[in-house]
Amino acid sequence: MGNLGQIVEFVKHSLAGFDASKDSVAALASPITSTSLTVPIDDTDVQRGASRGIAEIDMEIVRVSGVDRDAGALVLYPFGRGYRGTTAAAHSAGVEVRLNPEWPASTVAREVNGVLTEIYPRLYAVSTHETVVPSDLGAIDVPEEAVGIIAVYIEDRLRDDQWVRLDTWRFQRDSSDIGRPLRIGGHQTIGDAVRVVYAHRPGLFNLEGGLSQDFETVTGLNPGVEDLIRLGVATRMAPFIDVARLPFVVTEAKADAGARPATGGASAARLLYSMFQARLEQEVAALHRDHPIRLHFTGR
Repeated sequence: MGNLGQIVEFVKHSLAGFDASKDSVAALASPITSTSLTVPIDDTDVQRGASRGIAEIDMEIVRVSGVDRDAGALVLYPFGRGYRGTTAAAHSAGVEVRLNPEWPASTVAREVNGVLTEIYPRLYAVSTHETVVPSDLGAIDVPEEAVGIIAVYIEDRLRDDQWVRLDTWRFQRDSSDIGRPLRIGGHQTIGDAVRVVYAHRPGLFNLEGGLSQDFETVTGLNPGVEDLIRLGVATRMAPFIDVARLPFVVTEAKADAGARPATGGASAARLLYSMFQARLEQEVAALHRDHPIRLHFTGR
């Protein structure tokens, strides 16, 4: 079971493999607050990447104005915290500091959320909610996030921990009875336990959180979908490989154009896109086979 950091590193490694580049890193030598303008690191050698530009700590990008080698720290601009739309945060000693990263983790994480949004409604998350038959024997409450019902069960009164699947129920997401849009058929008793398996949008990662966020816990998706998300992110980012090769970026780009053609990123993107679409179709077929949404079912 993977987490956000593993997805990010896989994508970065894949893209770096296409472009044969590697990031320089250091470790945060001591903790910093969300307002600190110096970042103490364990290696300020310019040959190993410490220089003016940007650095990334956890999910925050900072803008570096220079390096104080006597103090062993990166010096930030007054506006250097929370750069490029990231959030300024406190960071613990020992965390990785990525120096002038080609693919910032925060950028990759943002694209992860983009793919999770893109695959819905073809792929949806599946969760379970347990409640009881209400005192008025009326509609059953379901979580507000539910967009469809997959199955409804009621606990067997004669056998503990045994559930009987119901054949008759009706779900109206736009019910005026907010939070209680599910009506079940049959003869029920007040207080009977009800288990509802429902579909909802995949959850998104907190871009202000850490890289240790668990994939299945956050998204609600089957762990097997993780490689699909990785492919989707790489597909979205691969075209930007070409941008770094434009002649006005660095002189070496023109000299290297023969060995690394400027269309390489687009070609990689097309290959990744075809792989992504094939995997998406596989997952959609499996999901709709195992957990089909029944928007309205009466049992007739």
